[in-house]
Amino acid sequence: MNVTVRLFAAYREAFEQSELALSIPVGTTVQQVQQLLIQRKPQLSRWQDQTRYGVNQAFVDPQTIIQAGDEIVFIPPVSGG
Repeated sequence: MNVTVRLFAAYREAFEQSELALSIPVGTTVQQVQQLLIQRKPQLSRWQDQTRYGVNQAFVDPQTIIQAGDEIVFIPPVSGG
């Protein structure tokens, strides 16, 4: 199934783009999508325990199962002022 991943902060920097289109198996969790991104960009592993997850503009639990067409976001800690 196809989903969209919007990238912010460290995720955007790692992939050098703001959005990814992914094809993932049915039954995939948000956390499994994060692990897929970390496999592609290992430097993101430092943020895996501090990232908040969102699906369709709502914060969700890491074990939330993704549905076809969902929009996923990973929000790592950010700094600035």
